[in-house]
Amino acid sequence: MREKEIQVSDNDNEQISISYTMSKIKWNRKQIDVGDTFAFNVALDIMDENEDHEPKYITECTQRNDWPKWNEAIDAELKSLSKREVFGPVVHTSRGVKPLGHK
Repeated sequence: MREKEIQVSDNDNEQISISYTMSKIKWNRKQIDVGDTFAFNVALDIMDENEDHEPKYITECTQRNDWPKWNEAIDAELKSLSKREVFGPVVHTSRGVKPLGHK
């Protein structure tokens, strides 16, 4: 005996996108081809260009409003590395002599 198939209205089939509160975009499950294009669009939603991303370079840090906090964090990290003696002293080699392990 087979159960009766329940029909779902199109309104019930809509899904809210990841950034719905910002974009107000809804996707209809029946009309979406879940493939590379769909995955790319979801990734773009996640990596919204308007988000405040962490800077990659010091020059980017110095141009931000929160530069003093970044400067404190950088100083704290450098002090921690120094305290744990992560880096040794710089040793200059004679001209033409390559350090061991370098090409």
